[in-house]
Amino acid sequence: MEFYKATFDGALHISPVDGDEAGNLFGTLAEGDTDDFIPVSMMGDPDTFTVNAYSFDDDDKPGGVVVVTLGDEDVFAVAAETNLVFAEITAHFSRVASEVCYGEDIFADKTDN
Repeated sequence: MEFYKATFDGALHISPVDGDEAGNLFGTLAEGDTDDFIPVSMMGDPDTFTVNAYSFDDDDKPGGVVVVTLGDEDVFAVAAETNLVFAEITAHFSRVASEVCYGEDIFADKTDN
């Protein structure tokens, strides 16, 4: 799984993080362990493309993580260290999930006929 960090300065920026920073931000998420996170929402189609948003399970730690999954494989995760950035990445990737699922439905309709 790839790991990224999001920032927001009027525009959303997503950049890769190295192993040490990834470990600090994401904990054991690389092994599929989401115990350190609280599920907030799930968007998309579980059979193809999903986006799961988790807030950090710590009252003193704002922000959260968005995990993008293709089929049953977690492809990448994006962390946000503030609630504003967390809202921005959740909104961004929910739009992506909506567009992917809509495109998939159109393609399936065209290939079924």
